[in-house]
Amino acid sequence: MPRITTHRYRLAIYGDGTPGDGGCVSEDLEALLTAVRRREKALAGVLRAVTSGNDLQTVLLDIAAAASELFEAKTAGVFVLEGDEIGMYAEFAAADGELLRTRWPRPNDRTSSLAEVLRERSVIRFDDQSALGYEYAQSRGAATVQGIKSAVYVPVPTGGAAVGMCVFRGVIDPFTDDDVTLLQSFAAQAANAVESARRALHLLFADLAI
Repeated sequence: MPRITTHRYRLAIYGDGTPGDGGCVSEDLEALLTAVRRREKALAGVLRAVTSGNDLQTVLLDIAAAASELFEAKTAGVFVLEGDEIGMYAEFAAADGELLRTRWPRPNDRTSSLAEVLRERSVIRFDDQSALGYEYAQSRGAATVQGIKSAVYVPVPTGGAAVGMCVFRGVIDPFTDDDVTLLQSFAAQAANAVESARRALHLLFADLAI
């Protein structure tokens, strides 16, 4: 009967019960536990932001900051379609910890990954955005200027507005399926914040109409 032992955060399974018999499979639990704690901390921070009662942009900035820290990213942000342009509604820059409220407009054209995410409502990942082909010419150019390498984009599932989230790394470190799943949970909370702000605005106009 195999047995499981733990020693200094390492998990070992011995095929015949004898340590070091060659049938040992070990895993570094310390690294695993650290990763789990970081993810739990990030999710807790996102939930606090959504329930804080702050204005929408501040909430989205906090969500972007949590994503940037968790994924050790260069920048992270929430973008939205505004007429014929796509604006970065909330952006967090990890280099100086700055929360940016600039529009960061990008053209809404078919060579933009931002536009594709909003149009198709699907996830996009690039191992190296600066090495993309002509079909993503706008995104490749932006990556070259801003020093972006690995990137991931996910749609924010709002009822009406075209909104998405993005995370950019300054090195080639591809985002995993688990990373995407976690970022989608961030996007779901961002959607809750957008819908709450929309309802509050609707109630405000209803009160003014009375």
